[in-house]
Amino acid sequence: MLAVIQLMERYLKDRLPEGYKLKIASSQGGNLPNRAPFIRRTFRQTTLDEFMEGSGYGGSDIPASNVEICYTVHPRWLNAEKVLELLDLLLKDMDLYINGKR
Repeated sequence: MLAVIQLMERYLKDRLPEGYKLKIASSQGGNLPNRAPFIRRTFRQTTLDEFMEGSGYGGSDIPASNVEICYTVHPRWLNAEKVLELLDLLLKDMDLYINGKR
């Protein structure tokens, strides 16, 4: 199951634009809300320099505004019969999210 997750993660990372990170994890069992195959959560990494631009404290070389997309996948979708369907669903969801943020 871990190998399937790593392969899906590597495949989807190749299709991400710059400034985005991706992580896929499997749930520990039980149903996800509404019996969904996956849940998407997003996080945005920021630095204090974004909010202190004109204050005279100087700048930083740390990249800001990286968005991390985290998918939690139900284990029943990781079996051999459903993994391609899941990959297609994840790819469509990721594209919709990224295009919606433009």
